[in-house]
Amino acid sequence: MLNHLRQRVVEALAAVRSATLSTYGPAELQAALLACEAVGIRLYLLLPATSDHVVNLESHPEVVVTTPDWQLRGLAVLLDKRDYPPDLSLYRKPEGQWSHLVEVRPTQLHIRRRNGWGYSETIDIEE
Repeated sequence: MLNHLRQRVVEALAAVRSATLSTYGPAELQAALLACEAVGIRLYLLLPATSDHVVNLESHPEVVVTTPDWQLRGLAVLLDKRDYPPDLSLYRKPEGQWSHLVEVRPTQLHIRRRNGWGYSETIDIEE
């Protein structure tokens, strides 16, 4: 990925503190507004341990994450506590003790038009 496109992704993800995670699988279609934090082009979400998303992610890692400004497609993984990024503060929130940390590895970012309908940019993400 070109450096200026990578920077565009980093800036878009860094600007949000909550996003809607959408998953599908054995627990059917699920969507929930969750706290999030970005580190580079990776997005991390704090997912309650009892959420049906957990069941879905174990069998289908493909996810869509949405904010008012963008839509992100990617692959998600539930992280083990020993794999939490040290520079991430999200899991230190009080609710972190009964939550999973989900890492989303983006594959595509759609940035919404400021005025009007649809997307103004689509960035394919390769690591």
